[in-house]
Amino acid sequence: DKEKDEFIVGFRGTETDNFISSIQDIVQDITLSLNGNIQSSSLLEFLEQVNKIIKNKHKRIIFVGHSLGGYLAQMALIYCDIKYKDKLSFSPNEVYTFNSPSVYGWNFPNIAIF
Repeated sequence: DKEKDEFIVGFRGTETDNFISSIQDIVQDITLSLNGNIQSSSLLEFLEQVNKIIKNKHKRIIFVGHSLGGYLAQMALIYCDIKYKDKLSFSPNEVYTFNSPSVYGWNFPNIAIF
């Protein structure tokens, strides 16, 4: 957003328009519900590309996502702040998710990260 001088990174949710994509996304959704993540290496590769684009720009960064994309937005926050903090030189200022599973599981439905 050039007007607000910030980067907004959107993560796509479960795709249902294409049969093959639908099956792949449904498998991913099931895997997530069982506390797994088959997209973790792809997410890290994506964040490394984002890192190259925004390096040294010192702008606000917002992650948003719906459904599967919301889960990935939460994982991206964890990757930036904890898991790969040494590889990634940025962290989002805000993360918004809609109708997505919690990275902390269904036992923690009311978690807010500030």
